[in-house]
Amino acid sequence: MIAAILAVLLFPRQSYPPVPPAADSPAVGANIQRTMTLLATSTPQKRNKVRILFYGQSITEQNWWKLVAEDLRRRFPNADLEIENKAVGGFASQILVRLAEHDIPAFYPDLVIFHVYGANNTYEEILRTIRTRTTAEVLIQKDHVGAQWPVENPDQKNPMWWDHMMNNVFLPDYAKKYRCGLADVRTGWVGYLKANGLQPKALLSDDIHLNDHGCFVMSELVKRYLVHKPELLTDDARGSVRTLEVGKDVQREGQSLKLPFEGNRVDLLAAKGAGGTAKILIDGKKPSEFAECVAFTRTSPSQSWWGPALLRVSSEKPREI
Repeated sequence: MIAAILAVLLFPRQSYPPVPPAADSPAVGANIQRTMTLLATSTPQKRNKVRILFYGQSITEQNWWKLVAEDLRRRFPNADLEIENKAVGGFASQILVRLAEHDIPAFYPDLVIFHVYGANNTYEEILRTIRTRTTAEVLIQKDHVGAQWPVENPDQKNPMWWDHMMNNVFLPDYAKKYRCGLADVRTGWVGYLKANGLQPKALLSDDIHLNDHGCFVMSELVKRYLVHKPELLTDDARGSVRTLEVGKDVQREGQSLKLPFEGNRVDLLAAKGAGGTAKILIDGKKPSEFAECVAFTRTSPSQSWWGPALLRVSSEKPREI
C-alpha cells in the first residue's frame, strides 16, 4: 500500500495547457444522441446498458482512448458501460474492412468512435457495414496533424492533396450520407498548436503517432463531442431501437406471438421470474435454415504477426447448416 501511494506521489499525471471548450455548434453532439441519452438518463435503479467501440488502427490503439473511457465512466456512473477497443495497428481501411464484418456485428455497439487511414471507398464500406448490420451510431474522427502543417486547397500533385481530400471532402460527405457524428479533430488540433506556439511534432512521438501530450489533446478533442443534447435527438435515432411489451405493444394470437419487423436484430427477453420454452421462426422457418444468419467472429491471433490468423472467413457458395 505504501509503495502504491508513493508511486502516485512520485509520478503525477502530466499537466498540459488546457484544450479550450468547443464552440456552441449543432455539429457538436450531432447524430450520437441516442447513445448520449442512454448514458444521461441512467439511474441507480435503471442502469442502461451502453456498448461503445473504439475502432481503427494504431492511432486508435494509443492511450487517449482510455482517457475518453475513463471520462465517460466518471460522468455517467449510473450507466452500465461496456467499452472495447478492437483497433489493429497497421490496418488501413483496405485491410480493416475485411475484419469489420467479424468485429462490429458481433459486439453490436451503440456507438463506434472511428478513425482509420486508407482508401476512401473501403472507408465507406466499413461505415456501410456498421449502419446496415447494427443500429450503432458513429462518431467519425477527422485526422489529427502529422509532422507537416495541413495545406489549404493543394493541387493534385501536392503530397498533401489526399490528406486534404479525405478530411475536407470525403469524411464530411460520409458523415452526412450515413448520418454520423463528425469530430473535427483537425481544426481543434491546429488551433491548439497555434494557441500554444507549438510545432506539429510537439504532440508526436514520430511523424504521425502521438506522444503523451498528443494523447491528452486527442482525448480532450474527442470528449467534447460526447455531450448530451436532447434537442439533437432525431425521431429516426429514437426509433432505431424499440422495446415492445407483450400484451401492450405486441399481442398473442393463440399460442403464437408474431412480430413483423424490418431490422437486423431481435432480442426476446423473458419477464422476471418467468420460465418455459419457445419455438422461434423467421418467415415460418427455423433461423438455422437461413445460411446468411451464420456469422463469424474474429479469428485467433496469428503466431507470426500481430494481426488475426485470417482476415475474413466467408464462402463463395451458400453455407449449408
